[in-house]
This record gives sequence, C-alpha cells and structure tokens, in this order.
Amino acid sequence: MQNFVSIQFGDKHSKRLRLAAPPRFLEKLLRQVTEWRKRMRSRYLLSQLDDRMLNDVGLTRCDVDRECAKYFWQH
Repeated sequence: MQNFVSIQFGDKHSKRLRLAAPPRFLEKLLRQVTEWRKRMRSRYLLSQLDDRMLNDVGLTRCDVDRECAKYFWQH
C-alpha cells in the first residue's frame, strides 16, 4: 500500500499533484513542526517573566533577549 499526499495549486480547476510520501517522512515532519511550536511557545513564556522570576531561575534579561531573538528552528 502506497501513501500519497495530494497538493492542489491555484483554483479548483487546476490539476492536483500527487506525491508518494512515505509515512516516516510525514511522521518526521509532524514531529519537527511540533518541536518548533514548543520552542516558540517556550520562548514566548520566557519573555513574559519579570526580572524577579528570572532571578529565581538564574537568568538575566539579557539571557532572555538573546534566546528570544533566535528563529524558531534554532536551538
């Protein structure tokens, strides 16, 4: 059994492109997107902490600014 991903470009009258997509590829893609969303959320929550809370966890505002300046795909 072969899995396909159907991608439609343009309006409803355009042709569909069918690509063979192994399940592992889709699972890996989903895991990666989930990881990116976790990073974005964590950085957002970190940016919301006040200086007292940051001090409690051993971070400075400079540390937070440096972390939040990263793109979502960066560690």
